[in-house]
Amino acid sequence: AREKEGCAKDVAEVRGGTMTFAPAVIDSCLAKLGPVISACFLDLAKYETVAKALSECRVFVGTLGEGAFATSQLGGRQVSVAAEFCVWADALTKIVAASGDASHPLLHRYGARAWLQ
Repeated sequence: AREKEGCAKDVAEVRGGTMTFAPAVIDSCLAKLGPVISACFLDLAKYETVAKALSECRVFVGTLGEGAFATSQLGGRQVSVAAEFCVWADALTKIVAASGDASHPLLHRYGARAWLQ
């Protein structure tokens, strides 16, 4: 269910113009992840494969400028975070939503501010 919610959110952002969708990279990304997908367990080398592949595979890419707000809705909570870089703001929304703490120590560490609804 969460995968469908996440996908629906990504599609809504593409339609809203805050994200782009690049379907042409899906097949090449899956090919890069092949050794990991077929594995029974993940060792350090496989984690490195995943990290490298995911850093190169951008199917959904945000279009907001650096320093813009990121908003996530997880577990019925809506969280907005403002940070210097969008990637930080996006990651921090997940941390605040999971912890329920709009004053989480990582916010201070990254010079960010959060709003929890």
